[in-house]
Amino acid sequence: MKHLENLLWIDLGSKDDYRLHFGDTPITRLIRKIVGLDRQAAMVEFSRFLDII
Repeated sequence: MKHLENLLWIDLGSKDDYRLHFGDTPITRLIRKIVGLDRQAAMVEFSRFLDII
């Protein structure tokens, strides 16, 4: 999470830039939206992963 924050808020722009374009959208929600994975689908896949390990 810290790496994503640094990438978005330092390397690519500022926290103000992020808010200007994405409002109060949490970074995790933005990433899920970009890759097309909704929260429920992510939880299902993570649960499957935990069952394997």
